[in-house]
Amino acid sequence: MNKLTFLPLAALFAACGVLPRDVVVVTATPQPATVQTEPIVSPSETPLPAPTKTAVPTRTPEPEWDAVPMGDIETALREEGYRRFPFTNDDGASGFSWIKANPYEQITTREDGMIEIQVLHDGSAVARANRMEDHFAVLDRVFPVELMAQLRQEHAAYNRSVSSSVTGDPDETYAFGDDWNTVWAEYNVSDSNLGGYDTRFSLWWSQSTCPPQYEYCYYPSFPGLEFTGDSSFVFHTVLIWLPDEGGLLGSNS
Repeated sequence: MNKLTFLPLAALFAACGVLPRDVVVVTATPQPATVQTEPIVSPSETPLPAPTKTAVPTRTPEPEWDAVPMGDIETALREEGYRRFPFTNDDGASGFSWIKANPYEQITTREDGMIEIQVLHDGSAVARANRMEDHFAVLDRVFPVELMAQLRQEHAAYNRSVSSSVTGDPDETYAFGDDWNTVWAEYNVSDSNLGGYDTRFSLWWSQSTCPPQYEYCYYPSFPGLEFTGDSSFVFHTVLIWLPDEGGLLGSNS
């Protein structure tokens, strides 16, 4: 993994209260300068536009499983030790970021009935599969066994098909135009439908730039990961849309 710390995903946690909002920039002077910035919002938070369901023709008829209420999923996350951090988008849509062991690899639940699961896209396909499996194990508590079997099969095929980095033209690009020249781009999109649950596998690449007037930049919560110039990460992402009757039905307390 590159030596990076000023990360759009980390800034998502700043917005949610996990990390401080300050980005520390170190100059050649004895006292480091601290620049107050607005949090950079990840695709998990703001639909720019939000990923939309893609109609996927099925080769054979598939069973239609009952919609699982989002409240049941959030209850399972709490019982598995995930901590939640609320967010509200600029358009008023809200949801929660759920974090357990690794703040870079989280689950996001949105009020529109979408679940996002992310792990860092580094290491081998086996390593990525193992980290994703940690999140899938939570969904085992609430989703039908057959659905989870298909989800794992689809993800395994996708995980084997993608390289360790992104190349070529992205499917979508979002440039935020902020002080850090933040860019998010989505690559290798693969959509499918599993018994009424639309799914998407993709790689999200993000890049931020430390302003040249500073010696280096870093996040206080991630000491030792200083960077200058451009810094980038790739996130291995699974999106699941609950059927229309799912969404945030159930208890979110």
